[in-house]
Amino acid sequence: MSEKVENAEWGMGVVDNLAKFIKEKHPEIKGFTRRGLYRMKQFYETYKNNEIVTTLLTQIPWSAHLHILNKTKTIEEKEF
Repeated sequence: MSEKVENAEWGMGVVDNLAKFIKEKHPEIKGFTRRGLYRMKQFYETYKNNEIVTTLLTQIPWSAHLHILNKTKTIEEKEF
């Protein structure tokens, strides 16, 4: 998804449609809104080359990761 959105092969409507599809097919699953999907994309793009993230992801909640992504500027701050 990341490369498709970045290269403009997918418009904003595709992400909206994906969020709508997930909500309709699996209403019990939370967090897959348009905003949530973009946050997941941001997380992926920030940490895709960092092996330590797999361990960290299981140790702190998703909301903490979102706080780190939004309140820090450099990769060093995010990793700390």
